[in-house]
Amino acid sequence: MKSSHKTTDQCKLARALALIIGLLSSWSVSWCIADWSGDVEGGTVVSDSGNQTRLRLTLSNDVRPFTHQIYAEWLRGAENADGYQLGYNPRFWFQDNYYLFGEGRLRVDELFEIEREVLVLAGVGGQFLSSDTQSLYAELGLGSQMIEFESDEETTRGLGIARLGFFKSLVDAFKVDLELSGTVSDDISELKSEVGLSLRVPSGAIRYAYRTRSFKVGDNETVTDDDSFISFTYGF
Repeated sequence: MKSSHKTTDQCKLARALALIIGLLSSWSVSWCIADWSGDVEGGTVVSDSGNQTRLRLTLSNDVRPFTHQIYAEWLRGAENADGYQLGYNPRFWFQDNYYLFGEGRLRVDELFEIEREVLVLAGVGGQFLSSDTQSLYAELGLGSQMIEFESDEETTRGLGIARLGFFKSLVDAFKVDLELSGTVSDDISELKSEVGLSLRVPSGAIRYAYRTRSFKVGDNETVTDDDSFISFTYGF
């Protein structure tokens, strides 16, 4: 009975995400369309939990002093390992290399038994390298996490986050990228690392990436998931 109820909730969430993405896309088109860019990434994921399909949409506006990023991701395929998330990341640049950032995220992650998570963060970041061929940034922030597990009621926690991102073009057609992040609250910790290699092709890029995630709640055992995926990214 719970499984049927859970499937219905996931369908409602998927429809809600599709509606929100459509509204955000329409909004971005009408609001300074020339200042917005985006990409759609789709491909196959091979992970500890089985084969999955990944689809990710990103919209960006990099006009300072306020910059914006909107993203939506859908992970589907393996039993009890589906995932959905929708997020918004604004930045206010108070110097050429430093900024204040915010983040809001809605997530469902069956692998970690997360029925629903609403995350709100704010912090400070630095862009230490920034060019067409390389980038390096770091962020530190604090926020609030409202989370509901499949086997527990919804609770709210304070948490901290640290994040590091880097990319470099090796030659004209290749790019390597790396992202490390960690969030910690009173009794929940989550770590993620992802490294990728992209080959530029007409209208986009082919990317291979390896990602590892770990999630721990209280005194429970740490849940880990390693996956690799190959995808095609179309830019617009």
